[in-house]
Amino acid sequence: MQQKPVRSRTAEDLFKNQPLHQVRSAGTAPSARIKVSEKAIQWADLILVMEKRHKEILREKFGALIEKKEVMVLDIPDEYGYMDPELVEILEWHWEITLGFISLYPTKSKQSSQNTSTSYEADDPEDSSNIPFPGLRC
Repeated sequence: MQQKPVRSRTAEDLFKNQPLHQVRSAGTAPSARIKVSEKAIQWADLILVMEKRHKEILREKFGALIEKKEVMVLDIPDEYGYMDPELVEILEWHWEITLGFISLYPTKSKQSSQNTSTSYEADDPEDSSNIPFPGLRC
């Protein structure tokens, strides 16, 4: 039995304890664990999607609301299992590029009183094509 792709869940679990950002994931597929909603779109400052198709789905479903948000496509293939070391490396690279270098394990002195939020648009578990990454709220 092949493992379901879990790129966005991996991203959420990797970055959810960041003191400077709030991270959430949600899916575009009807079978998604947590489905992307208008409330989730409103919550996010920045949305990272795994594939271009995910951005298109968000535009179709949320129209003008999504146009007001920055949506970045990460182009991460749908070929990894949960916490796959290669996927973790790719996600950490995107995190650094997108937000600048932020240690995943900062000391208390590096923490800010101003938290930002990150929302991840999740994978379509039934799709094996290469499309981008989760949504991020900064």
